[in-house]
Amino acid sequence: MKKKDMSKIAQVKVDLRNKNKMYENSKTRVNILLNQLKTVKEENKKYLETIKTQKDDLERLQHTIDEYSRMIFHKKKKKTETIDFPNSEIQSDIWEEINNKGNVGVLKRDKESYKRIIPSSNKITHTIETPIIKCPVCLTSLSDIKMIERYVEDISFKEVKPKVTKYILHSGFCNICKKQRSLKDIPKWVVMFWDNVRMFVNFSITVLKLSYEAVKSILKTLYSFDISDWEIRNILETEAKILTHEYNRIKEDIQNQFWVHFDETWWQVRSNDEKWYAWCMTGTQSRDTIFDLWISRWAWEIDLLGWKDKNKLHIWISDWYPWYTNKFNVHQLCWAHPHRKLRDLTESKLEEKKLERCRITHEEFGKLYEKVRIEIGKEEEKPTNEEFREKLKNKLLKIFEKIVKVHKDDPKKLMTYKQSLLKYKDKYFTCILYPWIPADNNKAERSLRHLVLKRKMCNWSQTQQSASFMSINYSVLLSRFWRHPDDFFWDYEYLRKLYFENLSPQEEKKELNF
Repeated sequence: MKKKDMSKIAQVKVDLRNKNKMYENSKTRVNILLNQLKTVKEENKKYLETIKTQKDDLERLQHTIDEYSRMIFHKKKKKTETIDFPNSEIQSDIWEEINNKGNVGVLKRDKESYKRIIPSSNKITHTIETPIIKCPVCLTSLSDIKMIERYVEDISFKEVKPKVTKYILHSGFCNICKKQRSLKDIPKWVVMFWDNVRMFVNFSITVLKLSYEAVKSILKTLYSFDISDWEIRNILETEAKILTHEYNRIKEDIQNQFWVHFDETWWQVRSNDEKWYAWCMTGTQSRDTIFDLWISRWAWEIDLLGWKDKNKLHIWISDWYPWYTNKFNVHQLCWAHPHRKLRDLTESKLEEKKLERCRITHEEFGKLYEKVRIEIGKEEEKPTNEEFREKLKNKLLKIFEKIVKVHKDDPKKLMTYKQSLLKYKDKYFTCILYPWIPADNNKAERSLRHLVLKRKMCNWSQTQQSASFMSINYSVLLSRFWRHPDDFFWDYEYLRKLYFENLSPQEEKKELNF
């Protein structure tokens, strides 16, 4: 073979070797890309599954929001919706005109429709007649004597049947006095409610936490007694006026006590878009409690904290809500609140190392809380001197500081709790420095729970005015009921009697709608 031919063969071999090398490199690169593609497909599949799950959750949450919106706000009729007036040829033209205008409503009511229906003769259980012949002032014979009928509806707590009394009030004109005379004042309203109905309605709404519909249903079922929402509201407002004096007495009594519990909860007024609060103040020397439904967090300070003697020492017990911290000169923070928060952390989904730190902090804090309560019990049995209580406080405070010291394995939430506890550490031991001071705010929380349950069952107040008079009813009736539940109605009747005894005859007529 010639030399020239040999060089060509070598060149071909070199080219073939280079191509093989390029093929191997390309094959390796393709394998890498295939692996990357496989990884991307797997990640994409996970993302698609996550997106699908999130869409399902979003849809479920949207359904839940819609359901709660219907429950809270109810479904409103559209203004363009028409209303049929069945089987009425006389008023069909009126309703056709209303529907054509696109307005939805009811026919205009006359004045008589707002008055109570006069009871039928078979429902009248008692009849009282007051005949009159002569003028009770000048003893002159009366002329043009009339018989005026009035009805008083009431219930009996001993018999499950309504009590309707018909009054036949004789009235005549005195020619000398030039006035219409009668032995009894003639009420303005033909049919009225009396004491037992008023007390029962206020008791059911306030103490039993019933709604207007529930009260109407009870009266209808037990006594065949009809009552409207407006009449219930009017009763509640009138009773609040009667109980105002007792409300002021309870407030002054609590403000003059040595230590007082405070707490708050959310309370909405439908006629106002701003956020309202229901405030609760109760002393430790009695079960009396004051409730105030206010729109502002500043207004309650003027009213509830308006004690007369500014120089007198007052100790205020509340939770560790930051807004309270600078309001009181001597302040006791509640131990139960951080103890519950630490307990909730032990039930959260965390890493085992962080969860163990939550458990340790909760157990140590719980032991110290129990120790504080034991020391308070000893002070109640046999109070010690101030020097001993100061030393005891410093001893317990060192243990407290050790518990709330931040650890490197603490979760972020636990760190925040510990920093807050450390910031207000001295306010947790006011109960040690002063005898008979409780370590928690449980008394105010138990009192406020009544309003929380009422809010869940019957929503909130309709107007600011209704919130104001319900504050009085809640304060007086609940204080009396918690103090002596067996004698509640006797006590309530006694308060009403005291009120009317202090009124002039003209004021009494006005209060009873005479």
